[in-house]
Amino acid sequence: IMAGLKIAYVAYYDLRVQTAAREHIIQVVQEFARRGNRVSLYVKSGAGAQFDGSVKVVEIPAGLSLFFDKKCARALSRGERPDVLYVRDFVNAHRVIEWAHRNRIPIVLEHNGLYFAEMKSLPMKSRLMFRLDSLFGRFARRVRRADLNIVVAPAIGKFLAERFGVPQEKFVHIPNGVDTEKFAPTSDKPQLRRKLGLPPKAVIIGYIGSMYPWHHLKELIEGFEAVAEKQRDLFLLLGGGGLMLPRIEKLAAQSRVRERIRIISPLPVDRSPDYIAALDIGIALMSPQVAPYCWQVKVNHYAASGVVSVMTYAEDFEELFSSGVAVGVREPTPEEIARALENLLSGCKYAQMGKSAREFAVKNLSWSKIVDRIIAQIQKIGRQRWEN
Repeated sequence: IMAGLKIAYVAYYDLRVQTAAREHIIQVVQEFARRGNRVSLYVKSGAGAQFDGSVKVVEIPAGLSLFFDKKCARALSRGERPDVLYVRDFVNAHRVIEWAHRNRIPIVLEHNGLYFAEMKSLPMKSRLMFRLDSLFGRFARRVRRADLNIVVAPAIGKFLAERFGVPQEKFVHIPNGVDTEKFAPTSDKPQLRRKLGLPPKAVIIGYIGSMYPWHHLKELIEGFEAVAEKQRDLFLLLGGGGLMLPRIEKLAAQSRVRERIRIISPLPVDRSPDYIAALDIGIALMSPQVAPYCWQVKVNHYAASGVVSVMTYAEDFEELFSSGVAVGVREPTPEEIARALENLLSGCKYAQMGKSAREFAVKNLSWSKIVDRIIAQIQKIGRQRWEN
């Protein structure tokens, strides 16, 4: 395994903010360092994140991404020359890419979603920044400049290759990972539920995460209601917060099975592993237009915890369905959600699939396995540079 490289990792992110992005950045950087590499991490703020001595955190305090990009490029030029530049793609990432290109430093660009698909759901300021990014050709340029584009979903690579005329071999699919020790099945689920104030013997269906329109929680409540009226031992847990929270609280209060719906908000991030481990079935729905371009971290969290997912179907995720990690719904309507739940409840199918999901996560999605794949690709582009 690769060791001894100097890696500059750039992420327009504040590590004080507890999200899946924070987990991704910290885990990848830590795994790079554990393999004997020296990592310089350029972020807006590194407060709250702990690394070993081989990781140097360079804070670039800046509001807009344009200013972060400019200041980061300046910091890179003044620091020790890295062997590779690893950028978690952000809108207006331009100067850092051009600096590496001029200095013949291999560039790895990581794409965690597709702006083109997410535009309708982004805040107005983000939409404006992306339009400027595209108008000036910066997004296309950095995709082309990159020696390697890592995409968390295959559809992202297919879209970008076709749109910008970039050879498909410059894209590689490597999904998000999961900490399989932090997220793991509990040895005593009834006892854990008692500790959390949840019904110990119920079949608990749950959603843990942000609450926005594209997560289809309204449809989930309606689908759950249809099934719960037939099966008395079902319970729905919704944990998190976001724009839809007031609407979800109102819908839950008006439900015919409201006594079997609980909303926990806020739900501290450090408590989420316990709540996920307490579930039998996890929900990970997204709008069908966006789903193919997003590998949801919550699916990894559910799987590592031995919990099967109900997620929006996308052809590229067939491996998740065939391996027992998830069941798919083509349209997140109450009717389809209800059918998916009834399928999992039949013969307690969810229990066996939960075991399969855990096995898949340990074998394929641990951060160690994910970073091994990233490293193999960095070695490959390094050899190509040397040969040329």
